Amino acid sequence: MLEKIIWYLQCIFSLGIWTSLEELWDEEEEPEEVETVIKVVPSAYQQYLDVFSKVKAEKLPPHHTCDHHIAREGSLPPSVSPTQRGLHHFNPSLPTIVETDASNYALGAVLSQVSDSGKHPIEFNSPNHIPEELKYEIMTRYSLA
Repeated sequence: MLEKIIWYLQCIFSLGIWTSLEELWDEEEEPEEVETVIKVVPSAYQQYLDVFSKVKAEKLPPHHTCDHHIAREGSLPPSVSPTQRGLHHFNPSLPTIVETDASNYALGAVLSQVSDSGKHPIEFNSPNHIPEELKYEIMTRYSLA
């Protein structure tokens, strides 16, 4: 059971598949290996495969960040400024913060991690209240969040 938990902490669930940082390919890999990975990805997500390619990640427009480039090289690519933010991959060695909020109509939650460069969002969720929850007092809504 412990090995399974450790595996989950070291892997990323993205685009409907589990992958680890070691499995992200770069330009040196053989085309056959890349084709094998492409066959595993559901067809609905084929358009997003370039996210996993280091070569294409460096060519992304400036408004995108490429987390695996940061993890491997330790710096941002030249086209990405340090002030730009995006979702980051979970790192079990960093402190984690859960922030929640509630309004009359929806809940909000953000999972973030703190690193030397600041606080980075990992995941977020903002579901609307179901009709029964709209009748709750505000303190009950906060406890739901």
